[in-house]
Amino acid sequence: MKRARLRDIIAVLFMIAAFLEGPASSAWAQVPTESDVYVDRGIIAYDAKRYSEALQAFQEALRLNPDNVNARYYTGLSYMAMEQYPAAQAAFERAREMAPGDLDVAFQLGVAYFTQQQFDKAEPLFRQVYAGQPKRPNVGYYLGFIEFRR
Repeated sequence: MKRARLRDIIAVLFMIAAFLEGPASSAWAQVPTESDVYVDRGIIAYDAKRYSEALQAFQEALRLNPDNVNARYYTGLSYMAMEQYPAAQAAFERAREMAPGDLDVAFQLGVAYFTQQQFDKAEPLFRQVYAGQPKRPNVGYYLGFIEFRR
């Protein structure tokens, strides 16, 4: 009787191990790169409103991996927060080239254009965002304002 119970326990442990192996192995496969670590540091600084520090972290992430879309996106946000709109626009434009379907990038690039009164460039971006996320906060405001200006 003890052997049967021990065998059942071992079988259950193997089943649990097999179940956990899938998610665990995929988690290990997604080890963050050094560039991602700098992006995370930058996000922490950005959330604390330390924009210069955040920007330095994002720039280091881009030095390590120029194709890091998140680093480009947050670089743009940092420049926006520091009211350096042309630099923000450039960062968002590069992020958009890398991820043309990303609605967050499209929205922020639209905001960068809008802030600089480049409404003709902002409108198609806001329309793209509206088509994918019609309830996104402020997208209706921006489109309404652009429509009103006509």
